[in-house]
Amino acid sequence: MPPSSVTRPIFTLFSRQYCGLCEDVKETLLRVQQRTPFTLKEIDIDDPQQKQWLRKYMYEVPVVHRDDVLVGKHRVTEQQVEQWLKDANAK
Repeated sequence: MPPSSVTRPIFTLFSRQYCGLCEDVKETLLRVQQRTPFTLKEIDIDDPQQKQWLRKYMYEVPVVHRDDVLVGKHRVTEQQVEQWLKDANAK
């Protein structure tokens, strides 16, 4: 399969400012991303345009979705991210 036709998994980190756990999870995702490419999006749930996520995750951040599916909350390890990538590639 040519590289241009490979779809990279998309991870979305739902976070907010002044959230230490959010920073920890972001750093974990970035470390794994250096070894295994994937797309990382970050959504600040306190942004006025993200009210639906604020209502859903107000007391839950950080939250991680892979390809629009919830895969993790609060604390995330590099091993978990690697497993989520393997699961995405198995599809």
